[in-house]
Formats: sequence, structure tokens, C-alpha cells
Amino acid sequence: MENMNLSQFVKPAPKLWGLLLIAISALLASSCQEELAPVDPSLTYIPKETAMVSAIRLQQLMDKAGFESLKGKAAYQEMLAEAEEESAVLAKVLERPSTSGVDLSGNAYISALLSDTTGMFVVMALPLADEKAFGELIESMDTKAVPARNGFRIAGGLGEAAVAWNKEVALVGLSQGGPDAKARLERLLDTPPANSVAENKSLRKSLAGESYDIMAWYSSDFILGNEAALLSGKMLNYKEADLRGQYITQTITFEEGAISSKIGLELSGPLKNDLDMFFRDEVATDFVSMAPAGEPVFFMTAAFDMNGINQLLIEKYSKGLVGELLEGYGVPTADVLEVLDGDIMLAAYDFEQMVFGAKLDDESLLMEHLAKAQEEQGLQELSPGRYRFLKVKTAAKKDTLGQILESGVNIDAQILIKDGLLFLSTTPELLDRVERGEQGIRGQLANRASGLVNKHIFTALGTPLPLAEWDDDLKKFQSVDASADRDGLSFRVELDKTGQNSLRQLIEAAERKKTESEL
Repeated sequence: MENMNLSQFVKPAPKLWGLLLIAISALLASSCQEELAPVDPSLTYIPKETAMVSAIRLQQLMDKAGFESLKGKAAYQEMLAEAEEESAVLAKVLERPSTSGVDLSGNAYISALLSDTTGMFVVMALPLADEKAFGELIESMDTKAVPARNGFRIAGGLGEAAVAWNKEVALVGLSQGGPDAKARLERLLDTPPANSVAENKSLRKSLAGESYDIMAWYSSDFILGNEAALLSGKMLNYKEADLRGQYITQTITFEEGAISSKIGLELSGPLKNDLDMFFRDEVATDFVSMAPAGEPVFFMTAAFDMNGINQLLIEKYSKGLVGELLEGYGVPTADVLEVLDGDIMLAAYDFEQMVFGAKLDDESLLMEHLAKAQEEQGLQELSPGRYRFLKVKTAAKKDTLGQILESGVNIDAQILIKDGLLFLSTTPELLDRVERGEQGIRGQLANRASGLVNKHIFTALGTPLPLAEWDDDLKKFQSVDASADRDGLSFRVELDKTGQNSLRQLIEAAERKKTESEL
């Protein structure tokens, strides 16, 4: 015992080390994998070739809309009448959701199967809590149901619609052209689970995402059977494999006093690489403090990558056509790309007063071209760094009673170069402000812009309320914000009633509008 070495027991043998490494690797791999939502039985009958799948959280939407108090209103009755035209089954479910047998706590799914030869086939999949109650609802529509495959019963004779159901799910098929709905729906009952859209990892990842009321998932794969789409892809130098497996997901959430929406891009391969080359990660220029002074109703910024645009648009996609076009006007393509930095801005102070701004990368080169344009094309210099390149003025046309038949035109398009920025506007007063040093937007929109524009590839902010005198519908919208980064886009709309759910507000607004139109 005295001669025994403790390291013999502590140090694993080579084979044991190998087993330990395999076990650790497996644990790490499993912990890094994203947890996917369980396969929903409602989706297992939808083929993987589907173009789109929308998920609707039924009870969640009903609660937010205040469903029980809405059922007797005229707007809801009108919706039922419209639903009846599309699908009698859907109308019945909407009319009596709690007694229809549908499991309102689950997701309803709407999918679209596209075909060049047989037309579109829309399938709504509804989870069932009570097979008997749903069957009684179908029988109340004076249609005959017969046994079908895999434990389903199926009923046709519902116009362009058919319905099939078993203990777990009801499938409502709407056929737009081509074979009748019953025949098309019956074929779906034989869909092998492995060939269903339920096995798509992108879709399951989207379903397991953050809270939402409605989610729409789109696949690029369906376009691969469309010759026109494939031809367009080939013209842009994409192979069929480059277009396959690209996905877009949009979510909509009705919040208290606001509507939020996100669009996620799940792109890969050359398509993702090309899109990434168009933009830089964020806008570096402080357009908030450099724009003409005032309170704009719309403000947008974006960060383009001029080198990437050169490689893609000029060299790859257009095969030199854009360069030839520009050089035909005496403007070398390389000079255009050298002049601009890539940061741009658009601000609107009302429907007519707008200004475009761009950060310059080579101001001296631009001034050379402007001097040449003065000599050869009659560009008019108004003051140092300011030029007029278009002026059109026509009088309004009136009839013999003095009524205006056609409005006149008064366009005075000018550019201003100042502090490394190019401003372009058909409202000279906006350029006057910049020239006098009256810069920096203010007001509610400016406060929102300060925290957003320099953090995203793209930002667009709007305050529609000042424009409500042209459109009463704008009175309920306080603000509209949008931004984009590498992963996708985000939208948010603030409504006037902060303490009421936005879905309920929209429904009540539609009800008021309908009542007013009937007076």
C-alpha cells in the first residue's frame, strides 16, 4: 500500500478522457441549441411547401378586443356577413366561438398554398377542444359529413370551401380556382408528418418567440416553382440554391395605447451577404442638430455603404449599365461614390416643405462638378455654396367664372453645401434657415429622434397629428416610429388613448366611422 501512487486513481486513462470530452461536447451542444416550440398537431397536415403561415392567438385577441361587448355591434355583424361570403364555417365559429368546439386557448393557423396551375388554396387550422360540438356546428349548416382517412370526417358542398376534422384539429380549406376544395383538402389528410411545415425549424423558432397576438411567417421556397421569380433571380446572378431557405417573420402586438410590430429577417448565403453590403451599422452624422430648424412631422435617416453599393449595383447587378448612364451625363461613376459618405436624411415640415440631406465624403470634388455644371449646363449660383438647378412656374387655369380648373406650378429646386453636408429642397425657405445657421429640429419628434437615429441602419419617425386637418383618421395616431438593424425592422404606433388597448380603439373607431357614414 505504501508504494501505491494516488495519481493512478486521480488521472483518468486516455480512453476515459475521450469519453469525458464527448460527454462535455454533447452537453455544450445541447445547451447552445435554441429551444423550439413543440410540434403543433394543427400544423402537421400543412405541406412544407406552403408559402405562408400565420398564427393567431384567439383568446388573447378576444380579451383585448372586449369580445363579449362587441358581438351585438353593427361592425361585428358586418364582419360576420363578410366572413359568410368566404366561409360559412368560419362565420359560424365567429358567431358562436365559445360553443363551437374550438379550443380558444390555442393558436389558429392560416396557410397559403400557391400553384401556377391549380390556383391558391388557403387552409385554416383550428385546435379543437370538443369534437362533438364542432361536428354539431357543421351539421347545423345542412351539409353532409362523411368518414375520411386518418380518423377525419369531411364535408364539402360549402361553395368553394370544405372542412375536415378529427379529435384534435379542424381544417377549413378555401379553393380559389382549380380542383374543388374538398378534393384538395382530402389530399392534405395524407401528409406525412416529416413532410409537413410543422418540421420547419424556422417556423417553430418563430412560434416560440416573444409575446405576440398575430405572427406571419413567409418562406422563399414557394417561389422556386415560379418561372418568373426564378428568371428574376438569375438576372441578379442568384442560383436557385441561393434563394432557398430564406425566411421572413412579422409579429403584431396590440398593447395599451400602442401597436407594435417586428419584421425579422432570417437570410443566409449570398442573399444575406449582398444585403449586408448595402448598409453600414449606424448613422454617424448628427442630422438632428444639422437639419433646418423647426418641428418636422416626418424625419428619416439611413446609413448606406457606398463601396458596397458600387460592388453590387454598379458592378454585379447592372453589369456596368448604371455607370454608362451616369457617364453619359458627364458624371464619372467613381466620382459620385467618392462624393457621398452614405449617411442621408429626409425631413418634412408639412405636406409640401421637405428637405433632403446627405453627408459629403469629398466636398472639393463635388464643387468641381458644380463649377463645371455652371459653365456647361447653366447651373445658377445664388450665393457661395448655394445653387438653383430647376425653376418652373406656371399660372393656375381658371374657367370663365374664376373657378380653378388646374392648379399652377411653382418649383424652385436648389442645393446648398454647408459644413460638409449637401441639402436639396424645393422650399428655399428651408435652405435659408440652414444658410443663416438656424439649425436643429425641436419638439416631440426631435426628442424621440435623439435616442434612435444614431443607433440604427435606418430610422423613420412621424407625428401625424399636425396633418389631421387633411385627414380625420390621423387624429387617433400620436406617433409612428420605425427602425432597422441587421436582424430586421421594428415599428411602433402610439394612439391617443393611452389607457385602452389599441385593438379595442381601432374597432371602436371603425364602428364610429360606419355610424357616421350611415347618417
